[in-house]
Formats: sequence, C-alpha cells, structure tokens
Amino acid sequence: MAGIKDIAEQCGVTAATVSLALSNHPRISESRRKEIHSAAARLGYRPNVIAQSLRGGKTNSIGILWSLSGPHNPVGLIRSVALKLMDAGYVSYVADSLSDPRVIKQCLRDYITRNIDGLIFQDGVDLCSNPEICELLKKIPLKVIVDDAWENHDTMEKLNCDFIKRDHAVAIKEIVRFCKESGRRKVFMISHRQQNHRVSLFKNELQINGFLDEGSLMINTSAELTDITNEVVEWLSVGNFQHDAIIATNDEVAGAVITVLVKNGIKVPENVAVIGFNDSLLSKHFIPPIASVNRRDNELAAMTVEMLMEILKNPELPPRSKSLAMEFVKRESAG
Repeated sequence: MAGIKDIAEQCGVTAATVSLALSNHPRISESRRKEIHSAAARLGYRPNVIAQSLRGGKTNSIGILWSLSGPHNPVGLIRSVALKLMDAGYVSYVADSLSDPRVIKQCLRDYITRNIDGLIFQDGVDLCSNPEICELLKKIPLKVIVDDAWENHDTMEKLNCDFIKRDHAVAIKEIVRFCKESGRRKVFMISHRQQNHRVSLFKNELQINGFLDEGSLMINTSAELTDITNEVVEWLSVGNFQHDAIIATNDEVAGAVITVLVKNGIKVPENVAVIGFNDSLLSKHFIPPIASVNRRDNELAAMTVEMLMEILKNPELPPRSKSLAMEFVKRESAG
C-alpha cells in the first residue's frame, strides 16, 4: 500500500507538502492539492486514521451509537447510514448501545479516544437524568441525536447538537381515526413498558375520541417478545373477548394475534381489525396482510447523514431540529 513518501516522489514534492495537501491546508495551492489528491487515489493511498487521531487531526471517522435490538430492523437502517457515510469518504465505528447507560458511557469514551469527527447517536436513555453522558457528549463537538420522544430543547442547546425526532403522533392519529371511521369502538391495545411515549400518545387519542369510555383496554407489559405473545394468546383464548380492534406492539405480535383469533373462530378483519407496528418485511405477505406503521428508515438515514455532513462542512451552524413522521400503512387485517 502506498504511503505519503510514495505520493511525494510521484509528484516531486516533500512529504510535508503531501501531508498538508491531504488535509486540505490553505497553504497549498488548489492545483497542487488536486495533483496530490489525484496521485493518492491512483496509488491507492489510505490514511492512517489512528496516527491522525493521536495528532488531533481530522480522522474521517464517524461514530454510530444505536440500539440494535428490536423486532424491527435497525441493522438495515444503520447499514444504510454507514454506506452513505462511506460514499462521503468516512469510515463508521458502529456500536450497539443496548439502551444501557453503562454501555453508552463506555462507547462515548472510546469514540473520544479515537477523536472521531462526528457522532450519530440514538438516544435510548433520559439524557436529562444522565449528567455523565451529557458531559461525554459535550466532548464530541459535531453530533446528530435521533429519538422518538425527546422534546428537551434546552438539553439540545447545551449539548450543541442537531436533533431528529422520529414522530409517532401522525400515524397514531391516523390509526385511531381509521378505527373510528370504520365503526370500531372497543380497542384492545398491547404495548411494552419501553414504549411509554407511544402508549401515552395512543391513550390521549383514544381519550379524545371517546374510546376509553366504551370498553377499550390497554395491556402494558415489561415481558420479552415471546412472553408478550404468550400473554396475549392466553388472554384471547378465554372465550369472552369482546373487542373489535387490536393494536399490537409490533407486527410479530399482530401475526400471533391473528393466528389465535382465527383458531378461535374470530374472523380478521370482519369481526376484529388487527394493526401492528414497524411494517416488518413479511407483514404484507401474512394472511391477511398486516396493517402497520412504517418507520421510514431510508428517509431517516438520508436525513441523518445530510444533517451531519452539513455541520461537518460548517461547524458554526446553530443547533437545528427536524421531524420525520411515521406513516400508517393500511392493509387487509384492518379492514
């Protein structure tokens, strides 16, 4: 693999000139810079990121700290982000946060040691109650934070970060409106305690539309996915199920619900509408195809990388926030 000395010899300049040109130093003329960059590409030069980090220079590296768990497909989203960053000339250091403050702190310390140029961080914790995480985030100057619920703009300004909110509200309003317009009045909602923000939005919409006064029910569990499914199957199998719509925590639970309803002679969607969440890959191939909520991962990936590239080019930009609304996908299971 070619090094700086090889490029210097090819261009007839000193190694110091090559180093300055590769870091786009203003002392080097535009024509000379283009010549050296062209030679570097031709010779297959790859910068020593670790050496640059130790010198405190630009490392062309981005940290991606994200929770990779869930029945939805965060890995696909992160792969899309990493590929877009690669196209822009950046290497990605991807870490699974596990939504665990201990893991998050350790990963942030590692990123700081590596002197990453920027960070993409999915906020899986309450930053306001984690001053240590906030202090670590402050040491990474350029960052984009993505979350489904975060509304604390004071914290955003203190961290000097850009923020993207993946918004559930529009899709949830559409689901409740759809149930109301199709004559469904007794909604059985299955949720997980990690989804408190989503639950509060659903509960508010159900309340506004009078559903909670007509026998709607919410199950909020801390169980794992398999246990949630077992709980729901047991509940639905007792024979006195009187609801006409079920909103499941995700498409996998929705699929299990449809199976047990059909086994008990309850028709979907004629007797009961079933709606999932996350718009999983197999949802549209289920019988009947499962109505769901699309997380718009491709658009989120593009928006995230675009925001980060903008602040990498102009670090003096003030903190900005954007919102990306999830979409209700109507399919046969909802009627």
